[in-house]
Amino acid sequence: MSTQIDAVFENGVFRPIRSVALPEHQRVRLTVEPDIADRVSFTLTAEAWEAFCEALDAPTRTIPELARLFVEPGVFDARLGSAE
Repeated sequence: MSTQIDAVFENGVFRPIRSVALPEHQRVRLTVEPDIADRVSFTLTAEAWEAFCEALDAPTRTIPELARLFVEPGVFDARLGSAE
């Protein structure tokens, strides 16, 4: 059974972000994948780049659910608990 564990590399040691339910001295295999937030560049295949450009160039479309968010009051707009 595999489990994904987020960790930080400090002083030459991988330190899990949260506690891990493993017995002491359990051997494991790690696959290191840097967090996507730390990436500074992304590469796309020619086909993926073309699809991305087509999506950017596509005409805009109205999404009623999103349009409603701009005109209806939200939970932060209500004055909960106010005496007005």
